[in-house]
Amino acid sequence: MCYNQHMESYIHILLDLDDTVFDFPQSEKIAFGKTMEKLGIDNVDSICKIYTEENIKCWKQIEQKTLAREDMFWKRWANTFEVANIKVDTPFLEINSIYMTELSKLGIYLPGAEDFLKELRALPGHTISLITNGTSQSANGRIKASGIDRYADYIFVSHDIGYDKPDVRYFECVLNTIKDPDKEHYLVVGDSLTSDMKGANNAGLPCCLFAKDGKFPEGAEILRIDHRASSYAEILNILKG
Repeated sequence: MCYNQHMESYIHILLDLDDTVFDFPQSEKIAFGKTMEKLGIDNVDSICKIYTEENIKCWKQIEQKTLAREDMFWKRWANTFEVANIKVDTPFLEINSIYMTELSKLGIYLPGAEDFLKELRALPGHTISLITNGTSQSANGRIKASGIDRYADYIFVSHDIGYDKPDVRYFECVLNTIKDPDKEHYLVVGDSLTSDMKGANNAGLPCCLFAKDGKFPEGAEILRIDHRASSYAEILNILKG
Protein backbone atom coordinates (compact mmCIF):
# COMPACT_ATOMS: atom_id res chain seq x y z
CA MET A 1 0.00 0.00 0.00
CA CYS A 2 1.53 3.29 -0.96
CA TYR A 3 0.73 6.96 -1.01
CA ASN A 4 3.83 8.47 -2.58
CA GLN A 5 3.93 8.93 -6.33
CA HIS A 6 7.72 9.35 -6.48
CA MET A 7 8.81 5.78 -5.80
CA GLU A 8 11.23 5.73 -8.71
CA SER A 9 13.21 8.55 -7.08
CA TYR A 10 14.24 6.53 -4.00
CA ILE A 11 17.98 6.08 -4.16
CA HIS A 12 19.14 5.94 -0.54
CA ILE A 13 17.49 3.22 1.56
CA LEU A 14 17.73 3.90 5.31
CA LEU A 15 17.06 0.51 6.85
CA ASP A 16 16.30 -0.04 10.52
CA LEU A 17 17.83 -3.16 12.09
CA ASP A 18 15.87 -4.61 15.00
CA ASP A 19 12.51 -6.17 14.08
CA THR A 20 13.06 -5.01 10.51
CA VAL A 21 15.93 -7.30 9.46
CA PHE A 22 17.24 -8.59 12.81
CA ASP A 23 15.31 -10.88 15.15
CA PHE A 24 16.02 -8.87 18.28
CA PRO A 25 13.64 -10.76 20.62
CA GLN A 26 15.49 -14.00 19.83
CA SER A 27 18.90 -12.40 20.46
CA GLU A 28 17.63 -10.78 23.64
CA LYS A 29 16.23 -14.06 24.95
CA ILE A 30 19.49 -15.94 24.37
CA ALA A 31 21.68 -13.19 25.87
CA PHE A 32 19.35 -12.82 28.85
CA GLY A 33 19.40 -16.56 29.49
CA LYS A 34 23.20 -16.65 29.48
CA THR A 35 23.32 -13.65 31.82
CA MET A 36 20.94 -15.22 34.33
CA GLU A 37 22.88 -18.49 34.13
CA LYS A 38 26.06 -16.64 35.14
CA LEU A 39 24.18 -15.04 38.04
CA GLY A 40 22.73 -18.38 39.16
CA ILE A 41 19.14 -17.20 38.73
CA ASP A 42 16.28 -19.51 37.68
CA ASN A 43 12.78 -18.74 36.29
CA VAL A 44 14.49 -17.17 33.31
CA ASP A 45 11.44 -16.96 31.02
CA SER A 46 9.25 -15.04 33.46
CA ILE A 47 12.05 -12.65 34.40
CA CYS A 48 12.99 -12.14 30.73
CA LYS A 49 9.43 -11.04 30.00
CA ILE A 50 9.70 -8.42 32.76
CA TYR A 51 13.11 -7.29 31.49
CA THR A 52 11.79 -6.89 27.93
CA GLU A 53 8.98 -4.65 29.16
CA GLU A 54 11.31 -2.56 31.35
CA ASN A 55 13.89 -2.26 28.59
CA ILE A 56 11.26 -1.01 26.12
CA LYS A 57 10.08 1.55 28.70
CA CYS A 58 13.64 2.82 29.13
CA TRP A 59 14.24 3.13 25.37
CA LYS A 60 10.96 5.04 24.97
CA GLN A 61 12.17 7.42 27.68
CA ILE A 62 15.46 7.87 25.82
CA GLU A 63 13.52 8.68 22.60
CA GLN A 64 11.45 11.20 24.58
CA LYS A 65 14.62 12.62 26.19
CA THR A 66 13.35 11.90 29.72
CA LEU A 67 16.13 9.39 30.48
CA ALA A 68 19.86 9.66 29.85
CA ARG A 69 21.32 6.70 27.97
CA GLU A 70 23.96 6.06 30.66
CA ASP A 71 21.21 5.77 33.30
CA MET A 72 19.38 3.20 31.20
CA PHE A 73 22.25 0.74 31.64
CA TRP A 74 21.50 0.25 35.33
CA LYS A 75 17.87 1.37 35.52
CA ARG A 76 16.45 -1.39 33.31
CA TRP A 77 18.03 -3.99 35.58
CA ALA A 78 17.03 -2.26 38.81
CA ASN A 79 13.44 -2.08 37.58
CA THR A 80 13.46 -5.70 36.40
CA PHE A 81 14.63 -7.15 39.70
CA GLU A 82 12.34 -4.87 41.68
CA VAL A 83 9.28 -6.02 39.72
CA ALA A 84 10.44 -9.66 39.90
CA ASN A 85 11.06 -9.24 43.64
CA ILE A 86 14.59 -10.64 43.36
CA LYS A 87 17.58 -9.40 45.33
CA VAL A 88 20.97 -9.59 43.63
CA ASP A 89 24.42 -8.88 45.05
CA THR A 90 26.01 -8.18 41.66
CA PRO A 91 25.99 -4.45 40.77
CA PHE A 92 23.49 -3.58 38.05
CA LEU A 93 26.15 -2.11 35.79
CA GLU A 94 28.13 -5.36 36.03
CA ILE A 95 25.01 -7.33 35.11
CA ASN A 96 24.53 -5.00 32.18
CA SER A 97 28.12 -5.56 31.07
CA ILE A 98 27.64 -9.35 31.10
CA TYR A 99 24.41 -9.03 29.13
CA MET A 100 25.88 -6.63 26.56
CA THR A 101 28.84 -8.90 25.97
CA GLU A 102 26.51 -11.82 25.28
CA LEU A 103 24.17 -9.74 23.12
CA SER A 104 27.01 -8.37 21.00
CA LYS A 105 27.76 -11.93 19.81
CA LEU A 106 24.29 -12.40 18.34
CA GLY A 107 23.30 -11.08 14.92
CA ILE A 108 20.24 -13.17 14.05
CA TYR A 109 18.36 -12.42 10.83
CA LEU A 110 14.60 -12.56 10.54
CA PRO A 111 13.42 -15.24 8.08
CA GLY A 112 14.04 -14.04 4.53
CA ALA A 113 15.95 -10.93 5.63
CA GLU A 114 19.33 -11.85 4.20
CA ASP A 115 17.83 -12.81 0.84
CA PHE A 116 16.04 -9.45 0.88
CA LEU A 117 19.34 -7.66 1.52
CA LYS A 118 20.98 -9.53 -1.38
CA GLU A 119 18.17 -8.44 -3.71
CA LEU A 120 18.35 -4.90 -2.36
CA ARG A 121 22.11 -4.84 -2.92
CA ALA A 122 21.57 -5.97 -6.51
CA LEU A 123 19.31 -3.02 -7.36
CA PRO A 124 21.36 -0.65 -9.54
CA GLY A 125 22.05 2.90 -8.42
CA HIS A 126 20.99 2.51 -4.79
CA THR A 127 22.80 2.96 -1.49
CA ILE A 128 21.93 1.02 1.66
CA SER A 129 22.33 2.53 5.11
CA LEU A 130 21.74 0.69 8.37
CA ILE A 131 20.13 3.00 10.92
CA THR A 132 19.80 1.79 14.51
CA ASN A 133 19.18 3.06 17.99
CA GLY A 134 21.63 1.00 19.96
CA THR A 135 24.70 1.01 22.09
CA SER A 136 28.01 0.89 20.27
CA GLN A 137 29.05 -2.47 21.75
CA SER A 138 25.77 -4.26 21.10
CA ALA A 139 24.92 -2.82 17.69
CA ASN A 140 28.39 -3.01 16.15
CA GLY A 141 28.94 -6.46 17.65
CA ARG A 142 25.73 -7.84 16.19
CA ILE A 143 26.40 -6.18 12.84
CA LYS A 144 29.81 -7.85 12.72
CA ALA A 145 28.50 -11.22 13.93
CA SER A 146 25.79 -11.29 11.26
CA GLY A 147 27.97 -10.09 8.40
CA ILE A 148 25.25 -7.60 7.43
CA ASP A 149 27.88 -4.92 6.90
CA ARG A 150 28.77 -6.57 3.58
CA TYR A 151 25.45 -5.29 2.21
CA ALA A 152 25.72 -1.75 3.59
CA ASP A 153 27.26 1.42 2.20
CA TYR A 154 26.84 3.25 5.51
CA ILE A 155 26.18 2.27 9.13
CA PHE A 156 24.68 4.73 11.61
CA VAL A 157 24.61 3.66 15.27
CA SER A 158 22.96 6.22 17.55
CA HIS A 159 25.46 5.70 20.37
CA ASP A 160 28.33 6.50 17.98
CA ILE A 161 26.53 9.52 16.48
CA GLY A 162 25.47 11.01 19.82
CA TYR A 163 21.79 11.30 18.92
CA ASP A 164 18.94 8.78 18.87
CA LYS A 165 16.10 8.41 16.39
CA PRO A 166 13.70 10.27 16.16
CA ASP A 167 15.98 13.27 16.86
CA VAL A 168 16.30 15.27 13.66
CA ARG A 169 20.04 15.62 14.36
CA TYR A 170 20.43 11.85 13.91
CA PHE A 171 19.02 12.13 10.39
CA GLU A 172 20.99 15.30 9.67
CA CYS A 173 24.13 13.26 10.34
CA VAL A 174 22.89 10.64 7.87
CA LEU A 175 22.20 13.20 5.15
CA ASN A 176 25.48 15.01 5.76
CA THR A 177 27.35 11.73 5.39
CA ILE A 178 25.57 10.57 2.22
CA LYS A 179 25.84 14.11 0.80
CA ASP A 180 22.64 14.12 -1.27
CA PRO A 181 20.52 17.16 -0.29
CA ASP A 182 17.37 15.96 -2.12
CA LYS A 183 15.22 14.44 0.62
CA GLU A 184 12.92 12.80 -1.95
CA HIS A 185 15.83 10.47 -2.79
CA TYR A 186 15.66 8.83 0.68
CA LEU A 187 13.35 6.17 2.09
CA VAL A 188 13.33 5.31 5.79
CA VAL A 189 12.22 1.69 6.31
CA GLY A 190 11.45 0.52 9.82
CA ASP A 191 8.97 -1.05 12.23
CA SER A 192 8.83 1.65 14.91
CA LEU A 193 6.38 4.55 14.87
CA THR A 194 8.20 6.41 17.65
CA SER A 195 11.74 6.20 16.28
CA ASP A 196 11.69 5.35 12.55
CA MET A 197 8.46 6.91 11.29
CA LYS A 198 8.50 9.89 13.65
CA GLY A 199 12.18 10.40 12.86
CA ALA A 200 11.44 10.41 9.14
CA ASN A 201 8.62 12.90 9.73
CA ASN A 202 10.88 15.13 11.83
CA ALA A 203 13.54 15.12 9.10
CA GLY A 204 11.11 15.52 6.19
CA LEU A 205 12.02 12.15 4.66
CA PRO A 206 9.73 9.66 2.91
CA CYS A 207 9.10 6.52 4.95
CA CYS A 208 7.84 2.95 4.82
CA LEU A 209 6.31 1.29 7.89
CA PHE A 210 7.23 -2.39 7.99
CA ALA A 211 5.29 -5.02 9.93
CA LYS A 212 6.77 -8.47 9.42
CA ASP A 213 3.60 -10.15 10.71
CA GLY A 214 1.20 -7.83 8.92
CA LYS A 215 0.05 -6.29 12.22
CA PHE A 216 0.68 -2.57 11.98
CA PRO A 217 0.94 -0.69 15.29
CA GLU A 218 -1.82 1.59 16.51
CA GLY A 219 -1.20 5.32 16.34
CA ALA A 220 0.05 5.46 12.75
CA GLU A 221 -2.78 7.84 11.81
CA ILE A 222 -1.09 10.75 13.61
CA LEU A 223 2.03 10.42 11.46
CA ARG A 224 2.72 10.72 7.75
CA ILE A 225 3.24 7.18 6.51
CA ASP A 226 4.09 7.11 2.80
CA HIS A 227 4.14 3.35 2.41
CA ARG A 228 3.25 0.23 4.37
CA ALA A 229 4.79 -3.18 3.78
CA SER A 230 4.19 -6.53 5.46
CA SER A 231 6.81 -8.45 3.48
CA TYR A 232 10.24 -7.88 2.03
CA ALA A 233 8.78 -8.42 -1.45
CA GLU A 234 6.49 -5.45 -0.89
CA ILE A 235 9.45 -3.24 0.06
CA LEU A 236 11.27 -4.29 -3.12
CA ASN A 237 8.17 -3.56 -5.19
CA ILE A 238 8.02 -0.05 -3.72
CA LEU A 239 11.65 0.54 -4.69
CA LYS A 240 11.21 -0.89 -8.18
CA GLY A 241 8.15 1.31 -8.71
